[in-house]
Order: sequence, then C-alpha cells, then structure tokens
Amino acid sequence: NGTNKLQTMTSTNPFDDVGDNDDSTNIKLGLEPSIPSNKNGGEYPFFEETKDDLAAAGVSDSNQYHYLGEIPYTRHRFYDNVQWEIPTPTSTPSPNVSHLSSSSYNSSLSYVSPMMQRKLQAVSSTAGMSLEDLRRTMMVTKFAACTNGGPAACVTLPLPSLQMGGNSGSTRQLDQDSYSAVDIRILTSSGRLLSSISFPPPMPSSSSEITSASNASSRYIPSEIHTIGFTSRWVLLVLMRDGICFSYDLSGKLIIPPFQTIVQSEKYGPVELMEAHIFDGGLAVLSTTMNSALVEIMDEHDDVSYVNERHLASRKISGYESEGKSEGNNSRDFNRHSPYFAIITPLPTASHANIFQVSFCTIAVLSRLHTESRRPEIFLSTKDASVVIIDTVNLKIVDVDCRAQLSAPIISMSFAPNGRFLGCYLKDGTLTVISTAFDTKVLDFDTKDVSSSPPKELKWCGEDSIVVHWKDLGVMMVGPFGDWIRFSYENSSNLFIVPEVDCCRVFTDKCVEILQRVHPDTADLFCIGSIQPPSLLLDASDAFESGSSSADEAARAITRTGLLNEAIGGCAKAALREFDITKQKRLLRAASYGMHFSFRAVDNIDDNNSKDDKGRGSPSAVAMAFVTVAKKLRVLNALRDKKVGLPLTSSEYEGLSSSGIIARLV
Repeated sequence: NGTNKLQTMTSTNPFDDVGDNDDSTNIKLGLEPSIPSNKNGGEYPFFEETKDDLAAAGVSDSNQYHYLGEIPYTRHRFYDNVQWEIPTPTSTPSPNVSHLSSSSYNSSLSYVSPMMQRKLQAVSSTAGMSLEDLRRTMMVTKFAACTNGGPAACVTLPLPSLQMGGNSGSTRQLDQDSYSAVDIRILTSSGRLLSSISFPPPMPSSSSEITSASNASSRYIPSEIHTIGFTSRWVLLVLMRDGICFSYDLSGKLIIPPFQTIVQSEKYGPVELMEAHIFDGGLAVLSTTMNSALVEIMDEHDDVSYVNERHLASRKISGYESEGKSEGNNSRDFNRHSPYFAIITPLPTASHANIFQVSFCTIAVLSRLHTESRRPEIFLSTKDASVVIIDTVNLKIVDVDCRAQLSAPIISMSFAPNGRFLGCYLKDGTLTVISTAFDTKVLDFDTKDVSSSPPKELKWCGEDSIVVHWKDLGVMMVGPFGDWIRFSYENSSNLFIVPEVDCCRVFTDKCVEILQRVHPDTADLFCIGSIQPPSLLLDASDAFESGSSSADEAARAITRTGLLNEAIGGCAKAALREFDITKQKRLLRAASYGMHFSFRAVDNIDDNNSKDDKGRGSPSAVAMAFVTVAKKLRVLNALRDKKVGLPLTSSEYEGLSSSGIIARLV
C-alpha cells in the first residue's frame, strides 16, 4: 500500500499537521575529514567573508525570507553568472569520451555544435525566423541532475519530426539532416565540465538485446532520446523512445551494455515509449501498447539475497567486468570497481488493461526505501481517474479506487522524499496532494488561473511544499494549506528543478539557486523580539562587537537562567544550517562569546572530569560540539566552492557521512 513502517515517528512535515520538533540536524560528534592545506601551510580560508561583518546588524534576517503562509523559506543563490563549460575535442578524440584540449564556455545550458549552428543559420535566413525563435521552436534541452548536490547532465537535441512545427522544405531538411552525433555534457553545479559523452556510441559487434530487433542502427538517432536521468548512485541513464537504455558513469564510460527495457513482440509490434520515470534505484517505462517494465540498476555492494529473490519473470543484464573489455569498437579498459548490472522485470500491465478495458496515463515509482516489502512499487494512473499499484514481489496489481477523491485523471505524479505523500497534477488543472495509502487527501489547488497547459515539471521542495514549473511563467510553490509563492526567473530560456531531501535546486542559464524551508529554530532565532536563548545570545554578541557596555550583563543574564549551553548550541546549529559565510561567522562568534561565560559558570565544572592525567583542563561537551560544527562548516564551504561545485545542505551532509562524500568525489 506504499506506507512506511516509520510513519509513526515524529515529523516536522506540515502535511502531517504535527509539531515542529526536529532532531534531524542535531550535532553529532565523530571523525571528520581533514581540510587540505594551502602552499603556505595554513588552511584554505573557507570562512573568508564576502561582505562587511554585521552589515545587517540591527535588521532582522527574517526580512530576507519568503513566506508560504506562516512558513518561511529562503532563496539562496549558490552560483551566479555561471559559465557552462563546453567540450573542445582534440584532433584524435576517443570514440565515446571527448577529451578536452582547452576550456571554452557557454552562457546557456543549451549547447549547439558549430555544425548545427550553421544549419540553424541557413534555415533561419530561409524561413524568415530569428535564430533564437528557431532554437526555441525546433530544439529541446534534456536535463537531469544527481541528488545530494551532485553533477548534472544536459544535451540539446532537435525535436522529432512529429513535434516540429511547420511544413516548409527547410524545416524538413533540418529534421532529415539532424545531428548525427551530439555531446552529452556532465557538469558540476558550478558549470565545470567533468566529461563529455559522444552520443550515439559505436554499434556493438554483437548484442542480443539490440540485434534482436530489426534495423537496429536506426535506433541510434540523438533526436530519439526520450529522457535522461541519474540514479542515487550517480549512474546516468539515457533512454531512447524505442526502449533502449544506455548506462554511463560520471566519466562518460558505458558500464552496462545497451539493453531493451521492453522486449519487442509480434503481438504488440515495435516498442514506442509513452512515459518513463527515472528514480533513485533505476527506471520504469510505459509504452503506447500499455506494456511496462521496471529496471533496477545495481552493483556488487547490493544484498545478494535481494537479487536472488527477484521475480522469476525478470532477467539480468551483466555489466562490463572490472578489468575486462566491452566488445567491438567500444572497447576500453575499466578501472577497478564493482561491476554494475541491471535487473529488468516485465510488468503485466498490458493484460490488465485488456481485461479491465482501461488505459494508463503516467507512471511513477515509490522507492524500496519507503515500502513495506522493501522492493519498489509501481504507481500507474488510469484514464478513468484512478490509480493502480503493482507489487514487484509477486506482480500483483491492485486498483486503489480513488475515483471519488480525484476530479480528473492524473497526468503527472511525484513522490515526497519521505515516500508518504503523492503530488498529482490532474487533467483539469487541479494540483492534488494525497497520502500514498490513498486514505487522506490533504490538498486541492486550482492552477487554471496560472496556466491552462500542464506544467513542465512537478517536484517537491523537501517534504513541506510542491514546486510547479510552467514554461516562461517561472516557478510556483504551493504549501499544505493552499498558500503559494511565485518565484520569477526572467530572461531564462532554460529552467530545471532538482528535488532534494530537504530543499530543491533550481538550474537556469545564468545561476544555480536553492529553495529551502527555514528551520523553525533558525526562524525563531532571527525573529524580531524573540526571547529564545540563542536569539538573546546573538543580540549580546552583536552588542559586544559594537562596543556596547550592556553586552556582558545580557550574557550573564542568560547564564543565570541556566540556559547558556542551550543558547550556545542553538547558535552553533543555526550556523551549520546557513549557506551565507557572513551569517555563519556571526552565529559562530555568538556561540564563542557565550562559551567565555560558560567556562566561568560554576555549574559547568565537573570536578571528576575537569582535568586530564597531566593536570590540563579537558574540553567541555559544548566546546567539543562547537569544534565539530566548525569542522563541518569548513568541509561544507569547501564542497560548495566553485572549484568543487557540490552544494550540500547540512542535512544531506549528515545523511551521506564523510565516507559517502569521499566516495562520490573520487
């Protein structure tokens, strides 16, 4: 039923209508990765300020928040005026991975090769259209990004002939002479090019998955790319309209031979995909004949029993071995790593559709992290305004019969990061949020006043709000009680939303931003007139920095209440959640200022543990927590630097751990 065993735990999600108690970002003591040193032997100045200290002192930071009803959100720009690096091939490029001889940059996520640029200019002069209008009309940019602040992939393609407007000879000529090859760029969030994949790859000399279908070479047409996306392990999947899937690592190497997601049969004819959903564990596809399949991308680190207990109808596609070579012209040596493989499970949706005379509209996957069976569950919306759920353990299909709760068929679905809510965009323009058990509907929001067309993207911003993007209309965020905010992005022909566990990233041609709910403790700290201990300590610290004589008395007043350690910890935790280095330093100064009084407080001294064997004073727990926060902030600021381009939040850092981050960096 899509429910999670952990649903009984306390949550801060407004959709749950519970309190704001959240311990997910509590300070955890432990080993921290070391900070690299510069040439002078000192640490890199990751706390170097970009504006005057306390420039906003006396002005509440809450003025910078965007309020979704009573819930504050922050809009932070990580990278501004981004120049997206483009490949510059050498004279003897690799068959698949473009090597870079020098750096060149593009001011847009859309990248058109010089050859295609000349074709567009020729068509522009013939058709009497501006070059920019021609690009917007006849080209499309596919985009995807890894979760946890990871790299992004983008490719610009000519639209398929069925989607292209106009019947002029020049337009048809552009379609016939469309790209013979394109570059799929893999970039950091700051625009640095990690690798460039020349697509399509050379045809393998033999592949049972590919050669079983006729006219296989015609499948390798870039304009036939259906969608691209990343798994949670940062594997790039490129899915063609006929169901063929390519799998790449971040270096641009094929890790699994190309395979068919839906096997062609005489009964249903050639495969043509209608919908596809790439999720953290792989992808699910739905064809125009109502056939569907689940593909799970795995490696040797996965539980062997999970693989062995897969459904009997599934098949396994082995990846290229660690030290082996792939076949044909695509030969290459692989570094030592655990080989990947794919498990493809065909789903009995076509027979279900025939028996019950239903058609499906869209498909979505609930990750195995949020299901009772610990295997993915497939959700398919039907044209009669219901949803069917497929249990991939036994391939049982259940109609949840939610027709009374939905005013129209669902044409787009998106799961919340916790897997407990499903965001749905209905055919009549209604945005609905419903529990994955379909027993509670928490939101109906009419979007027809915004746009009469379906949105380009429907994503979640953490667990607290839905983010909807319409072309040329910016981004609208909708809260659990029907409140909404609109974020405008003018002069951005490309805009893409990447959902994260506690926020969402927004990619445009010029910048990369983050939209995130302000933690309740941070909102209370910066609220004007707040009497919370961290807020009082911050005011005392600001007064001390400005030379006020009342600063010490204010700090001593907090000490007398016995809440000084709470105030210090609150300022430190708030610093860890901040992105702006100036705010981080201001909050850390406040915590450090409070520790001066904490050390002098009699109640803070433990006679048994205050000295070590050599008679030296041992650090208190609050001091150790402060040092831990400072170390984590240095790591986070280093990762967010443009040279690295990994904009993690503090919650994502806690979830990945230092070892997980290192594994992704190498």
